[in-house]
Amino acid sequence: MTHFLGLVPAKSELCWVLLEADDSQGLQVKASKKVMIPSFGNRERELAWVYTYVQETFENFEVTSICVVQGSLSQNGTESVLFRAQVEGVVLASLASLKFEVTSAKKRVIATRLGVKKGADISMIPLLMELREHHSMPKYLDEAMAAALMANV
Repeated sequence: MTHFLGLVPAKSELCWVLLEADDSQGLQVKASKKVMIPSFGNRERELAWVYTYVQETFENFEVTSICVVQGSLSQNGTESVLFRAQVEGVVLASLASLKFEVTSAKKRVIATRLGVKKGADISMIPLLMELREHHSMPKYLDEAMAAALMANV
């Protein structure tokens, strides 16, 4: 069995999906979660929490590869873009310290690589739609599931 992890860092949350592939059952959702980053009133403590969460959650996972969804850079330089980028950087650093093979990709690149026409929504990926329906997955985990599928490519 092989495992593929997709992560979506955001300003105040982290979504992830772990897929398992085996010869008898094909691709299955093994675990998934949407985690809200606690507000400590101090950004450094919040980022430290993210680092520790990633360490404690994934350190014992036997993952073949991981894909982290890259956020888009906004032209207006808003604080939320900066905060999302901070979370993404901490997630990447924490995964690297665990010696995982990690790739990063933008949402539109993931969709295109997984067979969706350029400009189409990521939720239109055929295998994603099948997995979501079969496992009754919430739509808010689509990006994380697409990232896990991308880790399998």
